[in-house]
Amino acid sequence: DKTYYSALTKTIIKLKDDFIAEINKIKGIKAYKSAANFIFIRFNEGLTEKDKEIDVQSLKDYLSENGYLTRLWTEGSHLSMRITVAPKPDMDKVLNLIKEFVNK
Repeated sequence: DKTYYSALTKTIIKLKDDFIAEINKIKGIKAYKSAANFIFIRFNEGLTEKDKEIDVQSLKDYLSENGYLTRLWTEGSHLSMRITVAPKPDMDKVLNLIKEFVNK
């Protein structure tokens, strides 16, 4: 039904926008909007020599150990991550796990 799918689409867009806004507050992380049901994230963006780089493979492993699977791919010398949009409690948990990992 059209009303249901319209409401669902709005919910997914809000989840993505909220997640992107929050994750982009973390130094060295840049998430991008997409029309798809995933969020594309680049790491170690805008860091200075004094900043600690984020080990993206270790972050992927950490998320996996906590029940969240992600996909990595290489762009030149950078590893990037793709996170599929999930229900709000899962998106909140993933965000908190990323913050926890980065602040170790």
